[in-house]
Amino acid sequence: MGQSNQEITVNKDFIVGYSPTVLTIKVHELYNIQGEPGAQDLDNLSSINNGISISGYGHSKKNFQSDVFKGKKMSWLIAKNDPNGEDEPYQLRLYSVTSKDPDFTFFPENPLYSDSDNEISAKVVKGTVGQIFYYNIQFIISNGDGSNPKLYQIDPQLPLVPK
Repeated sequence: MGQSNQEITVNKDFIVGYSPTVLTIKVHELYNIQGEPGAQDLDNLSSINNGISISGYGHSKKNFQSDVFKGKKMSWLIAKNDPNGEDEPYQLRLYSVTSKDPDFTFFPENPLYSDSDNEISAKVVKGTVGQIFYYNIQFIISNGDGSNPKLYQIDPQLPLVPK
């Protein structure tokens, strides 16, 4: 399930339907970094795709944006880069989406936590067009038996756009 190493942006005027934001992780490599991984490690070992834009492996996720619309659902999913290969023995769990500003969120609650299907979804209920929601996506990698969990996060953005 390899992703392109290029950062791609597509004309957002051609949005047809809904697509969740999918974070894909090179689990084996990230989990086995000695010490605390830095932002560059996370950028190198993750890809994020919202069906319109992709920030591939090796590209910063800090300025990655997924447009959201008031009254519409936003969802996040997580996947292993190599689920039948070197990533197979690890557990990967989407943990939360958390606002960087505890007094501001587009959603009914903060933080948002993953459900039993390893998905986070919420309807955009707050905010005005033009506002940008700065947040963290947190995820957990652990050994196959669930032991030795490690928490990671990336920090993309959600601009609120007109319908």
